Amino acid sequence: MQGHRTLRQTSIALSLVAVLALVAAACGGDDDDQPAGNDEAGVPATAEALEVTTWVLTSYADNKTGDLTAASVTSVGTAKFDGRQVAGSTGCNQYSGPYTLGADGAISFGAITTTRMACNADLTTQEQAFLTGLSAARQAVVADKALQLLNEKEDTILLFSPPKGAVLEGASWNVLNYRTPTAVTSSILGADITLQFGGGHITGNLHIINGYALKLTASNAGRLASSDHGRHRPDR
Repeated sequence: MQGHRTLRQTSIALSLVAVLALVAAACGGDDDDQPAGNDEAGVPATAEALEVTTWVLTSYADNKTGDLTAASVTSVGTAKFDGRQVAGSTGCNQYSGPYTLGADGAISFGAITTTRMACNADLTTQEQAFLTGLSAARQAVVADKALQLLNEKEDTILLFSPPKGAVLEGASWNVLNYRTPTAVTSSILGADITLQFGGGHITGNLHIINGYALKLTASNAGRLASSDHGRHRPDR
């Protein structure tokens, strides 16, 4: 009996050792499967990945030091790709221009045009680095849901993330309802009222069915200006 118990205890002990060895191997395998830095390498961006959202600038390479610098979170830079053109805001001015994307993520940007509003010192630095980054970009990579634009040395020069919520900039918004002092009212049937946000400014158009049109502009200081392009004012 004593011999049988000893044999059984030995078998149990050996089984426990085998289980522990398997657990240790599994833990070690996880480390081998996900080495540090693999997520940062990313994969070449596809047209679908670029065009899926309006990208928000999170970091840019400083033109003097080359170091990645955090972008403004109040005057955000954006990039919206549509297959041929990229457009958005530098955080101060609106910009647009052509680009080409290769199957391997190779990317190049053509001549970029911008509006010419004066920026404060910080936004001027961001804007210059943003435009320089587009000019120097040679590779587009998506890593950990972020878009990286790399230069010829494969250094990240512009870093974008998907928007955390609805992004005002980079889209044209249609007004469906508006609030009066007493109620929420639908827009006039046949009216086309649009707003665009960018660089601390609002622009838009008001087209009424009888041909009346009004162009709206407003700065972040809250001043509203308009220019009347209508043929007829709506009846009152």
